[in-house]
Amino acid sequence: MRKASFSVEKVTSNTDAHNTREHSPKYLIGCEKGKENEYIKYYDYDNFQQLAEARYLEVNKQKMQTSQKEALFEEAVISLEEHHTKDDVVKLFESLNKKYTGHTLINLAIHRDEGHFVKDGIEYYPTMHILQKEDGNWYILDENDTEILEALKDKDFKPKAEDFKVKVKIKDFEKVYNYHAHVVFSRFDLETGKSARFQKSTMSERYKFVAEQMSM
Repeated sequence: MRKASFSVEKVTSNTDAHNTREHSPKYLIGCEKGKENEYIKYYDYDNFQQLAEARYLEVNKQKMQTSQKEALFEEAVISLEEHHTKDDVVKLFESLNKKYTGHTLINLAIHRDEGHFVKDGIEYYPTMHILQKEDGNWYILDENDTEILEALKDKDFKPKAEDFKVKVKIKDFEKVYNYHAHVVFSRFDLETGKSARFQKSTMSERYKFVAEQMSM
């Protein structure tokens, strides 16, 4: 059983491109057949902001401040197990809404194409220990290259494509998937016209709540 995670990050200009796979990272290992990625959009950003501003004005009798507009969207990265579906994530956010208000889904992506490989008890992480090159084949670092092996001890070192010289048969490696969801959401609740507020202790409580809801 995997440990639960619910890390909240700022939405950036690269968020949607990553989540929709418009920009595909080099570290992908591919999906299993019948277990493809999913992406669902519930609101356009501009449309939701217009709805939120109108509802805020209606309820609070004043315009939404610029700082509130800038903090309108957040992204949660949630660890999943193989059996979890988008419906599980949707139910999670419905439960979060009932407990804390807000947590309005803007878009949701489930990624099933990330992870690493294992062979003979050794873990190989894409772009760090193994790489698929433009020819479609996979290559690993030369275990006899002492210079590269020494450089790998530095956690900030990133091998270049030319450092991967040994061609391997990827079918001989076991895939270990890192199933997870990216959820862009808003703390703003269109029904109440207010935003969910969190203290540090509340955020810790929310983490435990997520773990319970996802049975992790």
